[in-house]
Amino acid sequence: MKHAPPGWFGATELDLVAPQIRNKLTSTALTTTGVTDTIHLPTAPLGVTASPRFELGYRPGQAGLEFLISYRFVTASGNETLPAFDPAGNPASVHSRLAMNMLDLDCGGREFSLGPLWDLKWRVGARVGSTFFDSQAVSPLLDQRTLNNFIGAGPHVGMDLWRRFEGSGWSLFSRLESSLVIGEIHQDYTELVTAPGGGKVFGLGTQSQLQPVPTLDVQLGVSYTPPWNESLRFSTGYVFERWFNVGEAGFLTKGDVTYQGGFLRAEWRY
Repeated sequence: MKHAPPGWFGATELDLVAPQIRNKLTSTALTTTGVTDTIHLPTAPLGVTASPRFELGYRPGQAGLEFLISYRFVTASGNETLPAFDPAGNPASVHSRLAMNMLDLDCGGREFSLGPLWDLKWRVGARVGSTFFDSQAVSPLLDQRTLNNFIGAGPHVGMDLWRRFEGSGWSLFSRLESSLVIGEIHQDYTELVTAPGGGKVFGLGTQSQLQPVPTLDVQLGVSYTPPWNESLRFSTGYVFERWFNVGEAGFLTKGDVTYQGGFLRAEWRY
């Protein structure tokens, strides 16, 4: 195809990924009795989850600029047992959650000068993103929770590259996306202690920090354009994404979110 067709175009993608949180959230909580307690909870394994992505774009002229909007989200949860958690040595049930949302507003174009078998698409714009994760551990005598919430916006860039195999409809495919999302990280640390006499002692700690969060998204795979409709393209392969420093709200607290797995994408009038 020598020129990108004008008009509307779109894509739907489904990622099957295994999220992981590098959780080093640690802080102190001041109890109602005036005693401070250090709180840190692990993240339970989150398993495998599906992450959909929806993209809609418009190309006003032949081989000209294109304007795109895309939205993607990830949700996951998991459970595990933490032994000898409270002062009496009782185990705790740990429940962890993750929720991420990404909205990209971009302007892009296509480049055909790399050669007859190469196709490149680029995009530059802005990303609005949020990341939430927490863990709660509950035992007969102790209930603790750590919570991290981030929301921000910043510049976003991306590049897609195809190398076609002439006459087959197949291509090698790669995608590289990055953004710098700047926003506020807010963390809460709570605990509820059941005293031997049945009384309750509550503790609370909180901290916030403005933080730039770099992100990196890489996809590698293959694409296929059916000969009966060159306006369609299907792609599949490996996806990796990381959000750096999304849990850094103090000297002791650190946190990154990573997920990787496979993707399947269908594009129309690409």
